[in-house]
Amino acid sequence: MTLPQNILYENIPFSARILLLGWTIFLLGAFIYAGVRLLEQKRSAALLAAAFLPGIYGLLQRMLEWNPENALLFYGTGSSPAAAAVLSVILFCTAVFFLLHRNIRSWARTHVTSMSVKEGVDTLPAGICCSFADGFPKLTNKKMEAICMEVTGAPLYDAERFYGALTGEGPCVAERIRTGPEPVLRLKNGSVYSFRREKRMLQDTPCFELLAVDVTEEYLVREELKEKKERADAVRRRLKELNRSITAMTVEKETLEAKTRLHDEWGRLLLTARRWYYAPDSVDTEALLSEWRRVIGIMKNEGPNAMRLEYVDAVRSAFLMGVQVTADGVLPEASPAKDLAVLALNVCVTNTLRHAGGRSLYVKSGKKDGMWCVSFRNDGRAPEGPVEEGGGLGGLRQKTEAAGGRMEILSSPAFILRLYIPERENNDTESGPGESE
Repeated sequence: MTLPQNILYENIPFSARILLLGWTIFLLGAFIYAGVRLLEQKRSAALLAAAFLPGIYGLLQRMLEWNPENALLFYGTGSSPAAAAVLSVILFCTAVFFLLHRNIRSWARTHVTSMSVKEGVDTLPAGICCSFADGFPKLTNKKMEAICMEVTGAPLYDAERFYGALTGEGPCVAERIRTGPEPVLRLKNGSVYSFRREKRMLQDTPCFELLAVDVTEEYLVREELKEKKERADAVRRRLKELNRSITAMTVEKETLEAKTRLHDEWGRLLLTARRWYYAPDSVDTEALLSEWRRVIGIMKNEGPNAMRLEYVDAVRSAFLMGVQVTADGVLPEASPAKDLAVLALNVCVTNTLRHAGGRSLYVKSGKKDGMWCVSFRNDGRAPEGPVEEGGGLGGLRQKTEAAGGRMEILSSPAFILRLYIPERENNDTESGPGESE
């Protein structure tokens, strides 16, 4: 089938002319879009080609409208039908556009442009906002804009106002977990964000960079650890209470055993004295007097604490080493004060013999404001200078400080060791994370 020659433009069917007009408008819009993309890519040569082709095509269409009486030919050559000319122009411009569009996309994939930078910033999982000192945003991404809408209920037009809402200086819809220069907020959807702002220089102009990092998983783990820590602290407190109860029961048991032992010793001593009274020759008088002195010495030196086995053993060991211990006041009955007092007693007995050359150790103990104060003083030589803490005194200091107490050593005018020990063990726990960090 051949097309008739010299078809006038006005003889083309109306539907075909509408289709031709619609495709013309599409091509003009497509070339305008391509021109804008080329402007963004700063490609001037390709931009001239993109503008030249739609100009030719538009001029052709205007010529058709100005000369409806003439054939749709290039100035009446008389050899090409109107349909073929129109189809050729449309196909040519369409092909040029698609090639140009493909070139634009290929160039964008292989070059860094402002649009690619913007797209990369928008795809970041973290929120970012760069603004000037007056609060005008220079660069923001979609994540930060969404966070601003969640926090303030308004778009991100003023970065200073937004930062004030984050730090607690302005109204905030989200839940504040921590305020200050590095705030932490929880949004309505349960996500938790940590914010940090730093000052930068942009071409000698100060600007501020605000970052928002999603720390939801870290926060949930921290909350879980905090809950577990609270449960562990509760168990630890119950165990300490149980330990105190066990300690009290142990003290009562030791007291009962000491009473029983002293009762038995007094009973045997009285029976021996009675037998000596009725038959003096049947008992060794010197042995009887030595036993009397030993029992009286225990009761005199230890006083009300004579019934505690730890103190009794320490005083007896000191007596065997040649040091007489004299106690004044009430000694601690429960750990850790009791353990530290016994340890200090043994250390001071050793130092009295080794360094001071003394033969007597005086212990004074009392309790005030929930603290035990136990002091030790000997009758030996005073130190010539500051006392150097060796293994005994150094270990005693470490254990005292670990129990929440403190140790003092005075070297003038005489050697005095003082221990300040809490009545009960320290139950303080560290504060959990998340509070106004």
